Order: sequence, then C-alpha cells, then structure tokens
Amino acid sequence: MPKESRAKILADAFLGRRSQPEPEKPWYTPGQIAQTLCALPDEAFDGYVYAREPLEGRIDPPLRRQLAQKARESGRQAALALKQANPGKTVEQICQAMGLAVRRKKMPQDGGRVLYAQFVQPGDITLFTHCLDTAAQYAQQEGPLACLLPQRLEPVLLAHELYHAVEERDKTLFASAYRLRLWSVGPLHNDSPLVCLSEMAGMAFAKELAGLDFCPYALDALLLYGYDPAGACAVCDEIAPPQNET
Repeated sequence: MPKESRAKILADAFLGRRSQPEPEKPWYTPGQIAQTLCALPDEAFDGYVYAREPLEGRIDPPLRRQLAQKARESGRQAALALKQANPGKTVEQICQAMGLAVRRKKMPQDGGRVLYAQFVQPGDITLFTHCLDTAAQYAQQEGPLACLLPQRLEPVLLAHELYHAVEERDKTLFASAYRLRLWSVGPLHNDSPLVCLSEMAGMAFAKELAGLDFCPYALDALLLYGYDPAGACAVCDEIAPPQNET
C-alpha cells in the first residue's frame, strides 16, 4: 500500500471519518456483456441457475439436464397456450385479461434492495421503473442496446412475473409439481420442490411470450450493470468464463 494511502487511512481514523474503498471498475461494457450472453443457448445458463438452488448438491448432472429441459419446455408451452387464448394482445393486456393488477412504482419500499419486478398473491404485479430508466440510460450510450430499451425490457419483466401467477393457479405445471426425493426409509420419505425450476420455467415462458431471440437470464448481468458494474461483469464471467480461465 502506498505511503500516502496509509497516511490517509490514519488521518481518517483520527478524525473519525470512515474510509470508503474505491468501487471496482468494470472490465466489460454493457455492449460486450450483451454480445457474449445474448449469443448463448438457453442451456448455457443452467450451471449459473443451479448454483443458486439450495438443494443443488443433491442433484446429479444427468438429472440436472433433464429437469432443466422439462422446466423450459413446460414454461414455453404455458406461454404458447396463453398466446393462443389471447391473440394479438400485449403481455400487459394478457395480465389484465387474467384479472391481474399491473402497477408501476419507482423503487421498492426498501430502497436499498435491487428489485426489478415482483408478483404478490393473489394478483398484483409491480414493475419498478427505476431499473428500466437506469438500463435505458446506458443502453443509449451503447448504440443503443435494443434489449435494454423500456419497450423491449418491460414486457420481459412483466411476463416473468406473470408466469409465477400462472403457476400459482395451475399446480400441474412441471416446475410446480416436481418434487426431489431427499430420503426414504420404508414408507417414510421426504420430498422437496426445487426453486430453480420455477425460475427456469419462468424465463422460458417470458422468452416465448415476449418474443425474445435470447435467453432472458442474460438480463441478470445487464440489469445489474446499472447498480454494480463490476458485479455485472462477474456474473458474465460466471455464466461464460473467459477462454483463458476454462
């Protein structure tokens, strides 16, 4: 550590000031992240999704692939059924036809929490427009990035939350019905749902309903960029490790 940095830390401590570390600088632009992630097939995101599943260690690789494929197909079929039942309607109009209230707020009540949209039972979907506005600002700087413009992004966020509403009403959907057997002793057993399957199905549902040509999981990094650019770059590297690290 340079001598002047040590001196500053000591001076700040003496004066009762807290030293704030410099935020890490991003190593990719939003355009570079989009170019990398939007070109990946849906299954390329499976490892990233399973890494956030509490029961991830209980699922062997062949079962992971099988479950992910079934969850995505279930979500896609649910979206196709809704489109066929609501020809020509936008995602928001489909929500309204299903009796769901769509609300828009600037930010969540807990202002320190990064949240893009949420579904609250029995029938409320809220879009938080701060993330849309933030994404639009740096999207324009990049050319623009069409996937981050509000008119493209809002239906995706809305469709993902709509899936959770659909899943609440139809417990026969694969992600909702599936249970992983954790243990069994004679007639006794313990089965558990897998949270990640609902998220996978919801992303496939949103992709189909919003007419995307890329996996919506790419937005995990792209939307985060507006709040934590270095964190967004780290997510990109987790999903698609640089060639020299593989």
